[in-house]
Amino acid sequence: MTGGRDKNADRNAVRSPLGQRLLTSLKKQEMTRPGDRVGVAVSGGADSVALLLLLLELRGKLGIVPSVVHFNHKLRGKASDADEAFVAKLAAKHGLEFTRLPLTLQRKRKWSGPT
Repeated sequence: MTGGRDKNADRNAVRSPLGQRLLTSLKKQEMTRPGDRVGVAVSGGADSVALLLLLLELRGKLGIVPSVVHFNHKLRGKASDADEAFVAKLAAKHGLEFTRLPLTLQRKRKWSGPT
């Protein structure tokens, strides 16, 4: 304890109302158990990055070990590669395992009516 405050209590504090709601929901639905490894699919967009940051905020309370999974669909060329680089850097910044899964999708065919 430093200055009357426990550092672990600060580290495990839920800082946001959304984080508190997510924590309550995850516990109520028993979606995780302490020690679970939780792969978080992160595209690089705002929603998946926000989810990752919320789970990082909650990992002490939940006892989970988050890791980052990124699917690079290669649909947007260099922009897809930039997303992958961003997500890899974000994972490294937080000391998280990063798994890159290349997944080349075929472009959608034009629909020509029922066959």
